[in-house]
Amino acid sequence: RCEAPAVAEGEAQLGDQVAFLGIAADASVAEMEAFVADTGTDGFPQVIDPDGSLWLQFGGEIRPSFLFIGDDGSVQRTGYGEMTGERLTETVQGLIDT
Repeated sequence: RCEAPAVAEGEAQLGDQVAFLGIAADASVAEMEAFVADTGTDGFPQVIDPDGSLWLQFGGEIRPSFLFIGDDGSVQRTGYGEMTGERLTETVQGLIDT
């Protein structure tokens, strides 16, 4: 929840170059919709992953965390520490540049 403004801002800045996708694990549709409405993260698609299986396919083990998937299918994971706007932008820009 505290990282959502940085994600919304990052999507607004970089969303024309990369795809953002929110994955709501262990949540109902109503809970996900409330979260999206409360946090302003409605600028990109959101999916429900009720049993966590989608998340696990990409190696996500810790929630909340971020998965960055490159064009080549490589996955970078981050789950420790707060995802600031600067850190998000740097990570995404690094994927764009490679």
